[in-house]
Amino acid sequence: MYKLEKMSIMFRSSLPLIVELSKNDPELAQASQDGGADGVLLQILTQKQNYTVSPLEDESENIRSIIERVSIKKGILLGDVRSINREELDQIKGFKFDFIAVYPATAPIFLLEAGTPLFVTVQPGLPIDYYRALSHMPSVEGFIYGPSTANRLEVSLNLVDLAVLELLTTSLSKPVYFRSPNELKADELLLLIKRGASGIIIDPFSIGAIEPSDIKETVSLYKKIIDESGYRIWM
Repeated sequence: MYKLEKMSIMFRSSLPLIVELSKNDPELAQASQDGGADGVLLQILTQKQNYTVSPLEDESENIRSIIERVSIKKGILLGDVRSINREELDQIKGFKFDFIAVYPATAPIFLLEAGTPLFVTVQPGLPIDYYRALSHMPSVEGFIYGPSTANRLEVSLNLVDLAVLELLTTSLSKPVYFRSPNELKADELLLLIKRGASGIIIDPFSIGAIEPSDIKETVSLYKKIIDESGYRIWM
């Protein structure tokens, strides 16, 4: 039997597609929007492949350009390099992001009073009870779960991934978004939706899409598959 996913009140689409930008580049954000993405995820203080996305002060100009350029939902991922301070939070609030994504181990508690919905990344090693407790906090809009593998040669999904997703979606009172480290096929996306994923997050760079034209094409393909998969579930 198909599972009824928890709906996010933030996105118009019943199964939103969010693009995690490999860097805070307005061209990449525009390409994501043109491809049909429901949102883009910017980031600071994040270790990506062999480089680190800079602190907020170094990314402010690019962030501001993206905010002004695209009309879809915009979030910012606060990476796990270190915690942000209150001054940085004030700057982030000034950009008026639609949501903030965090790693629980580096997320200071004053984020709960920021007035911006939080998406909490599920990290290996923390018991499910931690996330269950967080799911009852009003500021928490949802959760982000993705397999830890970053190896393109590995399969996109395995039984453990599906089991963890099932555990999260049935245990938490807020939506769970699946963050894919690899390319997903149509049947894999359908499985994720059936297991209760409320949305999909992709990083086109991780599957080799680097140029804006490639990113637009990749996002368009994912959006089409998601829309068709959702249609198949409800038929």
